Amino acid sequence: MKTMKNIMTIALLSTVALGGTVTLAESNTYDAVDSEATINFVKSLEEEEVEIPGMPDPEVIDPEDPEIVDPTHPENPNPNPNPSNNLLRINYVSDFDFGTWGSTSNAIKAYAKAQPIYLTNGKVKDVAPFISTIDNRGTERGEGWTLSATASVLTDEKDNELKGAQIILSNGHYTGGELAPKGFSENKNISEGKQTLADTTADTGAGQWSMALGNVKEFTTQLPTKDDASILEDVTYKITDGVRIEIPRNTVTNNTEYSGTITWELETSV
Repeated sequence: MKTMKNIMTIALLSTVALGGTVTLAESNTYDAVDSEATINFVKSLEEEEVEIPGMPDPEVIDPEDPEIVDPTHPENPNPNPNPSNNLLRINYVSDFDFGTWGSTSNAIKAYAKAQPIYLTNGKVKDVAPFISTIDNRGTERGEGWTLSATASVLTDEKDNELKGAQIILSNGHYTGGELAPKGFSENKNISEGKQTLADTTADTGAGQWSMALGNVKEFTTQLPTKDDASILEDVTYKITDGVRIEIPRNTVTNNTEYSGTITWELETSV
């Protein structure tokens, strides 16, 4: 990420029960992990300060080319660990970074940056943000499982709400043929309430699977320069078209961090 001055940051943090299965009803069990989403608003750019991006752990499946992602980055291993050893669990959820934007009264539609991962050959690959699941319950898995997500409102440290901000997911897809879980193609506004993102049957979704959110594309935006805020410069990076935040025009904001929670839920009928 970049070091900025006059920054307003919007951070969205996913939260769930960790460390074991939580039984909410006889027919439901849950498991999930933490993830984070951020968006920055600036008046000018400072010198970049490079931070090592989070990398999935070695037991996570690449959503585009199903192989084990290995190794973890030595300087920032396993950013979203799930300590649960449940046979059915969420193994990894990508953070959402919506990039940096100049302060504006216009409406904003910002897409999340691509997720960098390390492959077994040591190369870095940019993929769409993804959710990785494991189901090792064998023949006792019943009718499979469903994956859902819900986002709360975003507020700053003084409880001022970022009114109207919406987190929207689309094109959640799997690679793997007829045994893969079923994703979704339509928009899922997780700020409006609980949305089902994936589901399986007794014959699908067993083992390890990763659902990619959208497809990776290059994106170019313009930001004010450090020396003269009236001069804009192009900034290009890779995004996914499957994760976005929409903020209405004339939204009242403070130059501070806004945060909320996304609750990721993995449910099963047994």
